[in-house]
Amino acid sequence: MRNCNAKRDGLYSGDKTRAEVKDLHSRILVAIRSAETISERIEKVRDVELQPQLIELLHGLMRNWKIMMESHETQNRIMFEVTSFNCPTYGKFCNDSHRLATLQLVAELHNWCSCFVAYLSAQKAYIAALSGWLSKFIAPEVELRSKKRFSAPALVVNGPPLLATCREWLASLEKLPNEAVICALKSFGKDMHALWVQQGEEQKQKRKVDGLAKELQRKALAFQRTESRVLGTNYQSRN
Repeated sequence: MRNCNAKRDGLYSGDKTRAEVKDLHSRILVAIRSAETISERIEKVRDVELQPQLIELLHGLMRNWKIMMESHETQNRIMFEVTSFNCPTYGKFCNDSHRLATLQLVAELHNWCSCFVAYLSAQKAYIAALSGWLSKFIAPEVELRSKKRFSAPALVVNGPPLLATCREWLASLEKLPNEAVICALKSFGKDMHALWVQQGEEQKQKRKVDGLAKELQRKALAFQRTESRVLGTNYQSRN
């Protein structure tokens, strides 16, 4: 403004600059109000819509984990009962349906392991992304400096409550013994695959035994026919 006033047309330039500054100030105010309105809408979506839905999701996941635990206890009880299983057919050769059931169990175990890994990975990725978005609502640290030589401690503004929930959620998932569960599933799958191979060997032995039994039966029938023919010949020669 001083530079404009020093010039010949300072009055005109000064008025023009004042008008431009006033217009710029008005536009800045409009932009600030628009940003505040958008921020209020985002916060409303976060606190009024997202937070209740996320709490409902957490309750659903808790029920899901409870069902998984109950299923595991049922499977554990079944395995314990199988160890003491005793019936007339126990120990005999397996048939095709037994081997097919074992193969299906191996496939389900592989699928179960893959789904479990994907299930945890998806949860962790979702929570990490959500925490990253919620962290944007944390205001930067503000230093309150006094007139003295030393500055006052920094004032940190806490983020939304939902951010603490997500961090606790992620920490709880990190504490899960998922690696031990995955190793146990893979080990169990290898044992079932070995059982499937063993059942195949048993079927080969069964076919071999069945073939020997048929051969023995054929020879026994041939011997009976020969014996009957010899006995019949001897009987006729006596007469």
